[in-house]
Amino acid sequence: MVDAPNRIIALYLFYNGQFIIFERDDGYYGPITGNVRPQESHINAAIRELREETSICLSPYLIHQTPHIFSGISPKGRKIHGVSFYSILPSIGFSPSNISLNAELIKFELMSIDEAINLMNRFGHAESISGIKCVSNFLLGNKEKL
Repeated sequence: MVDAPNRIIALYLFYNGQFIIFERDDGYYGPITGNVRPQESHINAAIRELREETSICLSPYLIHQTPHIFSGISPKGRKIHGVSFYSILPSIGFSPSNISLNAELIKFELMSIDEAINLMNRFGHAESISGIKCVSNFLLGNKEKL
């Protein structure tokens, strides 16, 4: 019997022209990530993971799916199949100082696309780099939505 891959989401947060990059307790640098529960939609998993890991509550209307879909092996050695999402956090009514990290996350930083790619590249996080490039290209191609 072949084990089915874990369904996961990656949620890239964009705030005031920069990405919010998280450092996890396992040495992973990147977006919010998490498993999709049975019977849960990917968008609901993204909303739940964001709330659980940062205490940020967002409307599903502020979270958008990207064309970035990925499969492979997670840093923890599990087979995964995931979908990437992004959210442009509002400048009014939100501040990074409102982020409250759970025990899985050590810290976060606001970074330019180049800084984020350089950081993730140092640790070999190829899928996170691919995801952030996809989000960045989408945002740059759709500036009227910013």
